[in-house]
Amino acid sequence: MSAITITDKGLSRETYQEIREDLRSAWLATYGSAVDLSASSPDGHQIDLEASTISSIAELVQGVFARLTLDGAIGIWLDIFASYRNMTRIGAAYSKVSATFSGTSGTEVPEGTIIKYPGSSVYFVTNSAVTLASDGTATVVCTAQSTGAASVDAGAWEMVSSSPDVTVSVATAGTIGRDEETDAEFKVRIKDHDASGLATIDTMTSYITDNVTGITGCTIKENDTSSTDSEGRPPFSFEVVISGGDSDDEIAAAILYCKPAGIKSYGTKNAEPGYPVNDSSGATHYVNWTLSTDAFVWYKVSIQEYTEEILPSDYAAEIKAAIVEWASTEYTLGKDVIPQRVVIPVYGIPGILYVTVEAAVSFTEGTEPSTYTESRISVGGQYTVKAAESRISVTLG
Repeated sequence: MSAITITDKGLSRETYQEIREDLRSAWLATYGSAVDLSASSPDGHQIDLEASTISSIAELVQGVFARLTLDGAIGIWLDIFASYRNMTRIGAAYSKVSATFSGTSGTEVPEGTIIKYPGSSVYFVTNSAVTLASDGTATVVCTAQSTGAASVDAGAWEMVSSSPDVTVSVATAGTIGRDEETDAEFKVRIKDHDASGLATIDTMTSYITDNVTGITGCTIKENDTSSTDSEGRPPFSFEVVISGGDSDDEIAAAILYCKPAGIKSYGTKNAEPGYPVNDSSGATHYVNWTLSTDAFVWYKVSIQEYTEEILPSDYAAEIKAAIVEWASTEYTLGKDVIPQRVVIPVYGIPGILYVTVEAAVSFTEGTEPSTYTESRISVGGQYTVKAAESRISVTLG
């Protein structure tokens, strides 16, 4: 009799009735056919109790077995399964804003002062006390009282605390928090994650991107030679370039957990020896990385009118706005500038027959390059290209 059977195809278990019949057969084989195994007899009752116990144990084992598969795992079981791939669930995060308080110079805004966005039910509190400066303002980071997404829009906010007598506003939209990653979300990420060859550039990039909240871009450069390379990377080192990311702790941990053993991480974000992070045994290691830097693209766009359509009177403004919107998703971290791709958003404006584009890239905001080109412009892996209407000229030929 075997209530549970494990094969190369999985696990199966007998039903209560099958277990009960196995027990009856075993008793009859041992004690002979004269034994009374009716439900009302002591021996029959004993068989029923044993069958129930064995069935419960088999059901428990089957449940544990199911939790050890990706589809069947939930909660802590899913966390255990993911740990085999060196992945962790993305935790909850608080929404944050930088709020500016205005009032009489010298007024103190206490730590824990409560504010909120109009119409929102989520309260934010000041992380520290501030005193209004001589211009009557002071800015301080405020954190939502609960995790999850909350309104962090720029504009006038409301004072919830009755004191002090000040007003509050937010100049730039803040960081939206999140709830803890659900089982369903985590399973999708686990299935999409390629864990083969974790110490390769592609899988390191994927791992860091998957395990850092708020990250918007990640590239990795390596120096596999025995001398310092032209960009300052030491021998046999790698450099992680990151844009975004809500937590230095998360970034450092992700780099440590996926980097090759014995290979040093290089970067300009932290002073030597680097950012401290502990491994699973509690030992402290130091890692480093580089934050992405903005590069600034300039465009000269020339168009010819298509007379069978109506070219808008404000065509230049519409073209500039379309290019900026397109560029906001086109230029990810380290992506080069290909001027002729700009025709994609430009042709979305009616009345345009022909488009020519020249581009230039500067690494200092406000400084226009002297040379434009129609050819591809390499910007380097540590840069994210930014477009602005003020750096776009449109001419009608």
